[in-house]
Amino acid sequence: MSIGLRVGADRVAEIRLERPQRANALDLEHAREMAAHVAECGRRDDVGAVLISAEGATFCAGGDIGHFGAEIDRADAVIAQMVEEMHAVIRELAALPMPVIVAVNGPAAGLGLSLVCLADLAVAAAEASFKVAYTEIGLCPDGGSSWLLPRLVGRAAAADLILTNRVVDAATALELGIVSRLVAADDLAGEARGIAAALAARSRPAHAAVRRLLLESSTNTFAQQLELEATEIVRLAGSEGGREGIAAFLEKRPPSFNAG
Repeated sequence: MSIGLRVGADRVAEIRLERPQRANALDLEHAREMAAHVAECGRRDDVGAVLISAEGATFCAGGDIGHFGAEIDRADAVIAQMVEEMHAVIRELAALPMPVIVAVNGPAAGLGLSLVCLADLAVAAAEASFKVAYTEIGLCPDGGSSWLLPRLVGRAAAADLILTNRVVDAATALELGIVSRLVAADDLAGEARGIAAALAARSRPAHAAVRRLLLESSTNTFAQQLELEATEIVRLAGSEGGREGIAAFLEKRPPSFNAG
């Protein structure tokens, strides 16, 4: 297995890319494996946050172009298969009812950049870098990056990054809004895990509502978003977790949220 899944006592599920010899690029098999792990996280009651990390010096180089091999004459068919599996990963991540945190230890390109853009919180080491990469080989973005990137950095900056394929360093990525936090390499694992554990201890239904609100805000009208906010906050206020949170606030004590 080259995609590890470990669920800790802190309710953090860590999905780890363990293919450093291929710059943690995903081929069909590993994309299926990752999608299955993400789907499992969504089904488990003992997971309150998902952390995506990587082994080696690269976070993720995207799809494994070497997978084409001798099949270059049927590149369209191979790409169709790859995109289907890669998009399954993205759809499963978007549908999770808990926060997704990524620890970006090094270069993130192609689908690797999509994983960063889709995360709720992206923590990057100073050595991290970011590149869209597709047009260099005569292709266009996939993995949702043409939707995600403009919403993070604006259309003009997204067009610049996609068309020029320029490499963005970690400090610039922080300024652009591609990542949430920048830390020293030695602190990356601990910082990302600490954030994930803190979030995992809070209300999962509330986090699910936040993810839904943020995702739908990009296409909702203001009136639709107000209606959705009203629906979600009323539903949460009547739930066990909402009642516990309100009671804890009034009683000036930390809330104790259950797994649901």
